[in-house]
Amino acid sequence: MPKSIFNYFIILGFLPAIALAKPDFGDMPPHCDKHPLSRHKPFAGDELPPFLSDLELTQTQMEQIKKLLSAKGTQVHDNMQDAFKLKAELHQLPFSNEYTEDKAKAFISSSIQTHAQAMLEKARLDNAIFLLLTSEQKEQLKAHMAKAFNRE
Repeated sequence: MPKSIFNYFIILGFLPAIALAKPDFGDMPPHCDKHPLSRHKPFAGDELPPFLSDLELTQTQMEQIKKLLSAKGTQVHDNMQDAFKLKAELHQLPFSNEYTEDKAKAFISSSIQTHAQAMLEKARLDNAIFLLLTSEQKEQLKAHMAKAFNRE
């Protein structure tokens, strides 16, 4: 048998193993579906945001943060979902027979307002969490955020 045909058989033998291989994505935040491309879900009442994972929080701090998240977290998530729905509708509008410049401008204006409100609510929640931290924890968090965004 020619050597090149033998190589093809070897490659064909490995194809099922390659097709069934599932890469390990490492430690993912608990609110994700263990896949880096999954959409974030609202935080459950017993989970903390991933940006707090490296901090050593006291039991009191964890309880206060969880209380904030249960009170405001769902609302923030719902508002962000509304903003994303408007964005999706805006993307679909040009490909419909109902397209007009005025409708597009109205969608854009509504989308901007909804997204701005959602981002403001998220900023308020993040700041309320930040204010619960000690000065040392705040510095650790700032360093972690700078590293995460490559702004060191």
